[in-house]
This record gives sequence, structure tokens and C-alpha cells, in this order.
Amino acid sequence: MEQTTSAALDPVVAARVKTIQSLAKLLDRSPWSWCILHPWRGYPSNVEADSDIDILLPPEALPHEFGLFLDENTHILESSLIQYKKIPATASHLYVLAIDDRLDDSSTLSLDVSSDHRRLGVSFYSADELLHGRRRVDGFWLLEPALEFGYCLTKWICGSGILGDRQSRLSSLYLEYPAECDQQLNRFWGAKSVRILSKALKANNWLPVQEALPRLRRELLSRRVWRSPAVCGMVAFERARDALRRPLLGLWIGFLGTDGVGKSTMVQRFRNNSIRGFGKSPNTRHWFLRIPGNRRLYGRVWLPLQSRLYEPWNAGTPHSRPVFSVRRSWMLALLWYGHAWIDYLTNIRVQTLRSRIFVSDRIKLPDAMVDPIRYRYGGSRTLLSSLWKRAAKPDIIFVLDAEPDVIYSRKQELTRQETERQRKGYRDLTKELSNSYIVDTSKPVSEVERDIHRILINIMNERTVKALKARRPTGI
Repeated sequence: MEQTTSAALDPVVAARVKTIQSLAKLLDRSPWSWCILHPWRGYPSNVEADSDIDILLPPEALPHEFGLFLDENTHILESSLIQYKKIPATASHLYVLAIDDRLDDSSTLSLDVSSDHRRLGVSFYSADELLHGRRRVDGFWLLEPALEFGYCLTKWICGSGILGDRQSRLSSLYLEYPAECDQQLNRFWGAKSVRILSKALKANNWLPVQEALPRLRRELLSRRVWRSPAVCGMVAFERARDALRRPLLGLWIGFLGTDGVGKSTMVQRFRNNSIRGFGKSPNTRHWFLRIPGNRRLYGRVWLPLQSRLYEPWNAGTPHSRPVFSVRRSWMLALLWYGHAWIDYLTNIRVQTLRSRIFVSDRIKLPDAMVDPIRYRYGGSRTLLSSLWKRAAKPDIIFVLDAEPDVIYSRKQELTRQETERQRKGYRDLTKELSNSYIVDTSKPVSEVERDIHRILINIMNERTVKALKARRPTGI
């Protein structure tokens, strides 16, 4: 296999190229036949940071065997498996690898692995058909040209359309292998649609195809459905079953700590980064609880009421107001408990079901256990502790800590004595939280972020591997 010169590439791109090349070598030594489904032009150094690597494997390798295969070869790939999920629309399997000690698009690699080519339950090519004519190019197995043409054309018409470089790639394949490509066109479309497509391919003029794209998509899917209605019906049933049994693939992350340790900074860093396999940029929650519903009711009624309940201190002087009575404090604690469950069931759980990351930088019950005066809470800590044990909790809680001089240089809202007391309180609180980690934020922000990412990578790797082993068929 020809190795891409790392010196000529950006370090991040070079790491991705090295991982892809190492994966190709490992697959060559595996018992499975495989091939890359991407169009081939300068691969793999031309793979964009936000694109998936499409791989074809036989059905017996998916999903458990290939996922555990990636985890067992972590030292060779120099990456960790941090996410696995099934894509219902294509019946493919998405595996996300963390290449570096960071969690963003440039430092992760997504493998979109399938055992055939299908869309919305409609099958176009089987694994045997695609693997039968594969060819070897620069150390990678690729589809033969006619199958690459048919695969790409059906995928793009059913998906996001034929734009940019896709047009020239399809036209070049058609002009080089016209007879074989015509067979693929006649396989999926009628005479009228074939004429539109063939004219566009010959002249590289795709305007008529763009105008007829909805009709071409409907014809492509309907012809395949009528040829195998029983199979399509079974696939639809499986998709509905998988939706009901969908696991929580996202992540809820919480940050705790005294004022000045960098909670808001860390939340902002998470907000600015997206992670492959976890949807768009993470959702964040600072203080207010957002209840889905009528916007006018939310703005006129709920928001003012919520502001009175949940902003009990003055900005810059969090300990300036007296605490509530014991009775009112108990009512406030029960409201926190109830609202935590409402927020979880109506928002956070929905996001984690969608493989999203949710970040909270203040969690009221444990925060009030350490700093009750800020929340004007005058009740017992035992009640807060009891409610917290039964409340909805983040999957991971990071307790941020720093030296008193560093904290005081950032914020002077609290006295040094109170800052020391809260530092000790938060550190003691971690003993009651089995999923908590203390992170030193005295270091530069980039180093703190890398430390947090290392912990997250290890946790997500353990969770993903455990899920794959749990779903693995018995006897394997």
C-alpha cells in the first residue's frame, strides 16, 4: 500500500489518513471481504473532515463483530471507538473513532458500514453483488466502475441530489463505460427517465435531471417496492421496532464548582464544537428551565414566574439576600426536584435519544447542598441529598477546581474563606457522586479541555463496547 506523505499534509489530515490506511491493512487480514464505496480520486487524503468513510462488509460482520474488531485493534488504529448507532434510512451502521485526545469533527473519524445498498427499506444492491466485481487500487478495494456508477447514482438521487463534483464523476464513468452504465440505468428506471439521465450524462448538463429529481426518486423507489413488497414490509416493521427500542446514545454532561473555576468557559467551548455521531453542536442549559408549549404562555406567565423562583440572588453579590424560611425552602427543594424531572423527560431525554450531547453548568440540587445561601435555601441538607438521589442526573459530572489565588483572580464575588469552604464542599460532594470527576482548571483552557475530552473518550468507549457486547448474539 502506498503511504501518503505525512509531511505534505496537515497534522490532523495526516492522522486521519494514517488511521484509514491502518484500517485497510487490518481488514485485509480479517476473514471478511470488504471494499470502499467512495468515488476514488486521491483517496484517502482527499476525505473531508466532516465526511463519513463508506465501507461495505458481509452481513455476518455487522454490527457486533466489526465494532469489537475496532476496539480490539485500538493500539494499531491509534484511535478509540466512542459511538455506535444504526442508521434506519439506509440500514447501515455508524462507528465513530476518536483519533486524538479531542472531540470535534477534525479529530474524529466516522465509518458508515453497510452490508448492502438500500434506502428507506428499498434494496438496490446486495453485498455479494457489490463485492463480486471489486478491484484493487493503491491498497484499497473499490467497486468496479459500472457498480460504482449505479451505487452513486441511486444513492445521490435518493439523498441530497447530484451537485458539484458528483456530476463530473458520473459523466466520466458513463463516457468511459457506456454499455455497462446503460444496464444500470435500465435496471432502475423506465425508458423516459433513462433518456433524461443519459442525455445529462453525455453532455454533463444536469439541469433537466435537477428539475425531474422528485419524479426520478419516486420512480426509483416505487419500482423496487413493487418487485419485493414482502421484503420492504418486513424492513418497515424492523424500523418501527428499532425506533421503540432505541437506546440513549447521547450524553448529558454536568459541570459543578465554585464561582471562578471556569464552568461557563467550558460550556461555551462545548457549544462551539460539534462531534461526529452526536448530531449538531451540543445543547446547553445554564439556569432557566424551558417547558415546551405555547410561546405566548411561556413568555408572559412561565418566564416571569421562573425568574422569581430561580434567580433569587443579585448578580455580583450572590450572598447578599437572606435565606427563606424552612417551610418555603422545602417547597423550593420539591420544585427543583419536580422541574428536574420535567426538564429531563421533555427535553434532555429527547436530545439524548437523538444522539445529542446536552451540557448543564449549574445543577440546582447538588449546588444548593454546597452553597445554600446563593439559592436562599434555609432547609436541611438531608432533604436535598435525599431528593438528589432520586432525581434525574447527568451521565457525567465534572467538578471543576482550582487554587484559591487563581479563582480569586478571576472573580471576587465571594470571600477567600467562602471560596475555600465551597472548594472543600464540592470535593466532598464527589464522594457521593459515583459518576463525578475532579478537573484542575488552574491550567490553560486548552489543557483543561483536553483533560475533559480524555475522560469523555474513555467513558464513551466503555459504554459503546459494553452495548455492543450486550447485544451480541449468544454463542458467538
